[in-house]
Amino acid sequence: GKRSTYQKMPQLTDVFDIKTIEEEIVFSTITNIDNVTTESAAKYVSLKGLKLASEFSGTGSNPKTATLQDSSIKLAYRNKDFVKNDPTKFKTGDFVNITGNIEIYNTTIEIMIDSISNSETATVSFDLNGGNETIDSQIILIGNKVSKPSDPTKNPTAEYRYSFAGWYTQKDDSGSLYDFNAAISTTDNFTLYAHWNAEKIPVQEIFKSIETKSSIGFDYTKTVEEKEEAITDVATTWN
Repeated sequence: GKRSTYQKMPQLTDVFDIKTIEEEIVFSTITNIDNVTTESAAKYVSLKGLKLASEFSGTGSNPKTATLQDSSIKLAYRNKDFVKNDPTKFKTGDFVNITGNIEIYNTTIEIMIDSISNSETATVSFDLNGGNETIDSQIILIGNKVSKPSDPTKNPTAEYRYSFAGWYTQKDDSGSLYDFNAAISTTDNFTLYAHWNAEKIPVQEIFKSIETKSSIGFDYTKTVEEKEEAITDVATTWN
């Protein structure tokens, strides 16, 4: 019999064993984007964790397409009413799961989707806890790891200098050092906090700093006084 994978449901024109068809579809489904090639035309795909590099757009009767991050493959649809979930609701930067069929236009590979949904992710934020930099939050796919940011810095005070001690799960000492080798296993968003080691500045260094500032201040004052005297002399000459 003949069949179609429209909306993932077999459409029969002749009597056929549905179970056999479903098993054939599952067996031939491509689940890794690296296996989507120009030789994969007409094959069915089920892909997870794709990051959109653009929103869906297009003109006229042409298919609406969206690009993917780090891939030349495009997602496409002709009529959003035939797609499970509205593709226009998905934005640049979203992680999505899709199913569909592979189509080849010249050398361009497009996946004509029949379903699209949000991938499971967690958002990780970074609290510098008095540090200098700003670190962007990360959206992490479930099963992936948080990318460790570069170590931040913190300005010294009059009495203390600071060195970075690591990223912790709590702002106070009740938390633990975060393990960046651990995969994210929950969709709960969370924040990592910078902790700092405080080193008291030796008294000798503090006095040396004060002495240096005092010396700079004296020289500056003396310079101003000299300029004021010069101005007075000029004014006296004109009088």
